[in-house]
Amino acid sequence: MRCVVLSLLASLAFGGPAIAAHERAERAPAPHCMKIEEFKKQFDANTHFEVLGPGAFHFVEGLYVGSPATPEGMPPGDGAIIATHKGAPGGILIWTHRDEACAPLPINAKLVRLIPGIKTAPGETAEDNGDELHL
Repeated sequence: MRCVVLSLLASLAFGGPAIAAHERAERAPAPHCMKIEEFKKQFDANTHFEVLGPGAFHFVEGLYVGSPATPEGMPPGDGAIIATHKGAPGGILIWTHRDEACAPLPINAKLVRLIPGIKTAPGETAEDNGDELHL
């Protein structure tokens, strides 16, 4: 039930459904983004936000690209945050671009448990030169 609440809040915060699996345009429209701090204000104290390290971020990038339920191309961000709510089995993957949150994507409980355990390899870093993300 709380997963439904998280999904609904994400949908309301971004002006529409978190994912549109049907009718994809050839080029995905630019996602609606808002300041991360404004996004977080829409959740209560029982919501936990975890910023993903480079290793986990690259893992969820691969999930995004490989999923038939997401738009074509790379995800709309250079980082990601997982939002979970106390007692809810699933969560929301929020793509981040600098100080903005974009295109929240509901994720199941299995991914919520798996993703934080993915560690960054020694020497692996993420650098953003403004154009693209580099390791």
